Amino acid sequence: MTGAHVQTNCLECHVGGVYNGTPTDCWSCHENDYNNAEDHQSQNFPHDCALCHNTSDWDEANFNHNNTDFPLTGAHVQTNCSQCHIGGVYNGTPTDCWSCHENDYNNAEDHLSQNFPHDCAQCHNTSNWDSDFNHSNTDFPLTGAHVTTACLACHTGGQFENTPSDCWFCHQADYNGASPDHNDGYAQECVDCHTTSNWNSNFNHDSQFFPIYSGRHRNEWNLCIECHTTAGNFQTFSCIECHEHSNQGELEDIHDEEDVDNYTYTPTSCYDCHPTGGGGDNRGQPTPDRKRIDPKRTGAQN
Repeated sequence: MTGAHVQTNCLECHVGGVYNGTPTDCWSCHENDYNNAEDHQSQNFPHDCALCHNTSDWDEANFNHNNTDFPLTGAHVQTNCSQCHIGGVYNGTPTDCWSCHENDYNNAEDHLSQNFPHDCAQCHNTSNWDSDFNHSNTDFPLTGAHVTTACLACHTGGQFENTPSDCWFCHQADYNGASPDHNDGYAQECVDCHTTSNWNSNFNHDSQFFPIYSGRHRNEWNLCIECHTTAGNFQTFSCIECHEHSNQGELEDIHDEEDVDNYTYTPTSCYDCHPTGGGGDNRGQPTPDRKRIDPKRTGAQN
């Protein structure tokens, strides 16, 4: 005996003076208390009074949902218990969103068609059911055409976590089908030449770097890798792969005869004095007219 049970008249529990086999469950004595309590019947609370009450103070229910594995917040605080504890089952109640919000998911715009994840907490909260998800707060803010792109175009199979953010993941087919042939050593980082607002390349080799579609280099090359000799790396280039410059001694003699200062024989040193590939350039000295000797370039001009 504990609490109020110590002073309770024996016959209140041992009805009719029967002492053997007296039930020890709360319900046997407290059915009327249960039925008259607020919400106990409507919420189908369990009949085990000791889950929330104690024998010392019947009015002080000590159950606190915040001490469980599922603390109540926001709208959940006022939610009818039976909406989650269906059939009055309180043990083993699922704590995942989907168990209660499947209908909300199915009736929401795009959730089924876009195969959104079933974890509502990724975009919603219990205080405001309106989605608070903002792609701009992720590691991949959406811009340009990405804003209106269907989610599943990037989140294939409905996988929203750990989605790669590199261009190649989504644009491999664009790369392989591009003209000019991107497999000719082009880098796989699309943003080097493209933007999300305009897929047409904003890259102009002649105006931004070195004239290859005009001037003396026009029609004198076929593949990018002929100058950009490290595949996939356009930051590196070599001037001495195609010209008679491969004859280092001869070229040193020419520059020595013309008294060119600080001349060095390196793959990129030509560009320092010949940034447009033509004669004269920024030293103000004529570049010798010398025929290219690469045997694969038949019909090459001086």
